[in-house]
Amino acid sequence: MRNITLCLTLVASLLCGVNAWSMSVIASPKQRVVVLDPGHGGPSRPGAVSGKYTEKSINLNVALKVKNMLATKAPNIKVYMTRDSDVELASDRRDDNRKRPKLANDKQADLFVSIHANNAGSNTKARGFEVIVLNLDKDTQRHTQKMSAQLNAHKDYILFEDFSKEPAQYLDAISRLMSNDPMNRMFGKIVGEELHKLGYKFNGVLDSEEVFTVLYPLECPGVIIEMGYMSNSDDLAYLTSDKGTTDMATAISDAIIEYLENVERMENYAKEDTGSEDDYAESDYMQYYVYDSSGEGYTIQLMSSNKELDIFDASFKEFKGIAMLALGSGTFKYKYCYGCYPSAEAARKELPWARKSFKDAIVVRYKAGKIVGN
Repeated sequence: MRNITLCLTLVASLLCGVNAWSMSVIASPKQRVVVLDPGHGGPSRPGAVSGKYTEKSINLNVALKVKNMLATKAPNIKVYMTRDSDVELASDRRDDNRKRPKLANDKQADLFVSIHANNAGSNTKARGFEVIVLNLDKDTQRHTQKMSAQLNAHKDYILFEDFSKEPAQYLDAISRLMSNDPMNRMFGKIVGEELHKLGYKFNGVLDSEEVFTVLYPLECPGVIIEMGYMSNSDDLAYLTSDKGTTDMATAISDAIIEYLENVERMENYAKEDTGSEDDYAESDYMQYYVYDSSGEGYTIQLMSSNKELDIFDASFKEFKGIAMLALGSGTFKYKYCYGCYPSAEAARKELPWARKSFKDAIVVRYKAGKIVGN
């Protein structure tokens, strides 16, 4: 319990923007296991199709590049792929989907990354990169039942009616979700930052509206990456170009490395810390307070409120789930922020991106979890 508590404490810090501490080199990194899952595959599962292009081929192309990049950049990471050619894992689609997370569980993976391309049908304006995380709340259950006819037709999802209602099994699944959720969101945020550096549109870390079979059974953290919309001509051109697939693979591989370095720091901190567990009350580590190893710096204030808000509320737009709470003064003392930066200048470089969603976003200074000035 102590290690879990300490690790959860550090998740809040690691969710901050890239800083010197989070990018420092770790000596003799631990051997890690990552499972890459190129979505779809085989003659019966092409995924989205646009003209001569198929999603299954785009997914595999990027996944193979990620594997090769990791072999060069991080030999301590052992990579397994659910497929490395144009094949299906099983003739039945649900069996195919279930074999993907099973590989991650069998290999005791540290991370599962399912790589996909998106499609919005006749909506040709939708575009950008998204990271999907599993959400098993009541709204999702109701939505899943409402959409059951469509989901049965699609056959890439599993309905709640299919779950065993045996209490121990269901509680085990919920427990895994709760422990993996902050890690899923941390990885998703890191991927988004890597893509943002390359100038690509990031739509955020999004809660799935359906229960994806490839995520539900996972014992390790795992996400679905939707690299762009094949229904959008610009995204399609990018995803089918060598530059686009190389950019995607670079962002994903760099994010995997940074995420696993963060995990290593968390584990080392938990081992080395000798303080009392009482120092880490639930009310402290379950809030996303702004802080890093130095205890002070600059952040981007997105909005303020006179009451505490749920950071997973839709009002946070693309910052849903990754906005952080810092306390200020006055009536609107609850400040919701993004990122930790060593200087105001560094924060200002990211300000235009934040203002796309929050036009009144500003750079502020924080110390020990509180806003102390501009």
